[in-house]
Amino acid sequence: EVAMNAVNKKVGTVTLKAGENDTTISSIVIGHSGLGDASAVSAQLFQNGVAVSSQKNISKSSQQVTLKLSPAVVMKANSSMTFDVMASLSGASNETHNFTVEAVNVANGKADGTPVALGTLKTTSYVAGSITASINSTATLKAGDTDKTIYTVRLTPSKKWVIKGVTVSKDSWREDFDELVNN
Repeated sequence: EVAMNAVNKKVGTVTLKAGENDTTISSIVIGHSGLGDASAVSAQLFQNGVAVSSQKNISKSSQQVTLKLSPAVVMKANSSMTFDVMASLSGASNETHNFTVEAVNVANGKADGTPVALGTLKTTSYVAGSITASINSTATLKAGDTDKTIYTVRLTPSKKWVIKGVTVSKDSWREDFDELVNN
């Protein structure tokens, strides 16, 4: 069971295997069923902990969402790749959300083996708190500088909280980070 406002809960892993030719994966279609409001659910694809699609809401009418890979992913012949399907909720308590892979859209050839059942999320009446993060950089670095603070991060919780881990990723600000590290 998860909080009714859970964020980025893993509902399954999709493993794709290429055939005898290279192929380009453009999107994966995720389906929803169960006794929960589909419009209160969004989904997103991650690979190795990094988002590879935008987070999009599931359509209430079709009960599906097409998650476009950005950029499209090229799979070499006879290789495989995995993607984690993450879901975020903004609904009510005591709902059940079931997830499936309905289709894998490729540029050349066809993907088969769908639909594939993923996981289920059941919501409780618990509401998870949130944290607002602000990042400030006022550092001016020169060659040879050591032991300098380059960023300050302030976390402001909405309720009592415990930090279980912090991940720093350069993906969202890659150019600034690369310039800083390489100079």
